[in-house]
Amino acid sequence: MKGSRSFADASSWLDVKLQAASHDVFEMAYKLYYQDQKSNFTLEHAWRMLRNDQKWCSLSREKGKAHSKRTHPDASVAGSPMEEEVEERPVGVKAAKAAKLKGNKKVTRTSEDREAAMKNLQSVAALREKDYALREKEFAKKDILANKKLLANLLGKTEPLDEIEIDLKNKLISQIL
Repeated sequence: MKGSRSFADASSWLDVKLQAASHDVFEMAYKLYYQDQKSNFTLEHAWRMLRNDQKWCSLSREKGKAHSKRTHPDASVAGSPMEEEVEERPVGVKAAKAAKLKGNKKVTRTSEDREAAMKNLQSVAALREKDYALREKEFAKKDILANKKLLANLLGKTEPLDEIEIDLKNKLISQIL
């Protein structure tokens, strides 16, 4: 349907022109969509979640500029004060994986990405060291408890102890004291 307004266009136009409350903007956009499409807008929940998403905001900004396939953006006057700088979106997970698999497109990491990854690795390493130390202490406590139970069993025997049991009992007593 050429010439018909999309729901996002209607809502953004109303938001800018009327400076109304969010609910009023949505109601007016809903009415405009119904007038153009002759059907109700059923994806309100999705629109509310995605309306401020970076991907869709950049598309709505570009829509007003209306570049055709034959005109080149380089041919326009560079440095005009009305031009907005378009933020470059970060590389998505799927795009990064595809680029790694194909190998012909290299994904460049910025220094900020590297610093963030390094901080993340350092925090993971610190957590692992703490976890290892805690597990080691827990193992030592369990070992001491097992030795105490074994000593209690040896001391609780009523029959005479063998040589091995006597040596073990003396060793456990010296460790505990």
